[in-house]
Amino acid sequence: MNGSHWRQENESSEPMNSNPDIMIADQLRATPRGYPEEKLKSDHLAPLEMTPAVRWSLFALRAYLILMIILCFYHVIDLATHMLSK
Repeated sequence: MNGSHWRQENESSEPMNSNPDIMIADQLRATPRGYPEEKLKSDHLAPLEMTPAVRWSLFALRAYLILMIILCFYHVIDLATHMLSK
């Protein structure tokens, strides 16, 4: 492509987004381009109430994740000691 062909394409009166997929995606956006998205404020909301079952489930998940992290560190340390002892 030469420079004159490039200028002719950019100077056309067609919109920049002539691809229908891009135009649909632009129309689905909540905010126009260039403006930051407005964030919702949650300061006035009360904490979520949890049932005892949800509270115990989250506690069990937290305990499981902590245990897995400890076991991972233990395994790495064990492998390192075996490598250093050889």
